[in-house]
Amino acid sequence: MKKKNKAAFAQGTITIDGTTDSIAIAYREHEDRNGQLLAELNHLNLHSAHLLDLSQQLVKAEEKLAQGRAWYGRMANTDASMTENFSHLLEASEDNN
Repeated sequence: MKKKNKAAFAQGTITIDGTTDSIAIAYREHEDRNGQLLAELNHLNLHSAHLLDLSQQLVKAEEKLAQGRAWYGRMANTDASMTENFSHLLEASEDNN
């Protein structure tokens, strides 16, 4: 089985205000690329306000990811359309060289 390249997954850090210090929580994209981000909560003690803040920030990050993926999809469609519509010009240019 081929290993997935995890470097290509969306990832980042969310910072929430802790009682004494800020708490940095790393997140990464679900390996199925289903638009969900997974927080890495190794041994963190979080109370309900922390969890609410984390949840809200993860939702914002997921929305940003979805917007980026939608933009990329539109650009890919535009590129494919332009290639299809103007491929005859590219072929003519190559024939002249």
